[in-house]
Amino acid sequence: MRVFTVKGDHQLAWINPAGDGEGVRLSRARGTSAAAGWRPLRVELISTLGEEDEVDPPVVTDCPYLGAVQLLLSARARDVLAPLLEPEGEFLPVEAAFGAYWIYNCLRSLEALDEARSVAERFPDGDIKRITRHELRPEVIGQHAIFHLHGKTGIYYATDRLVAAVERAGLTGFVFTEVWSSESGGVDLPPRGLLNRGVSDEVLRQQRMAKRAAARERVAAG
Repeated sequence: MRVFTVKGDHQLAWINPAGDGEGVRLSRARGTSAAAGWRPLRVELISTLGEEDEVDPPVVTDCPYLGAVQLLLSARARDVLAPLLEPEGEFLPVEAAFGAYWIYNCLRSLEALDEARSVAERFPDGDIKRITRHELRPEVIGQHAIFHLHGKTGIYYATDRLVAAVERAGLTGFVFTEVWSSESGGVDLPPRGLLNRGVSDEVLRQQRMAKRAAARERVAAG
């Protein structure tokens, strides 16, 4: 078994709640069911990188970026992944000019973190701020394809079952970062802010443009 964090790729497209109060509604639909009485959340595609986006426009993929927590899924992604995702959470429709999309709100909370063996940055009161090395309990994860850690709804975790389904279908825009495997244990994650240290803005721009070009080809082929 392998476990990953999962989110949308902000280098391809960045989606924001649109209108007063919509951001608050989005934050409330995090780890707690919001389906009862839900009305479609208004969202918009925004420019993430300034004027460069005029010649290098964002790509609205199957999983555009909607913050670091909830997933925003296309109709195609919802249909393909529903067998894995529906048992673990709920789909909440949005109102978007760029197509039919749904927020996926994961409700599956697992006490899967072996906190004594994991490594984490902590707040002064001892609560976990950021986990830099995960040691997980596979017997707790079982067959769940997606989950969040108990009491920590800020990150979604996906198993290799979900990764394989995304890859088989050729879905675009998902970012999976491996954090643990049953064979080798936890992966040491770099300190926040160090991932791109030493990489020039021009190199990052070229990387982003190459990623967007590849995403456009996959979207067109799909």
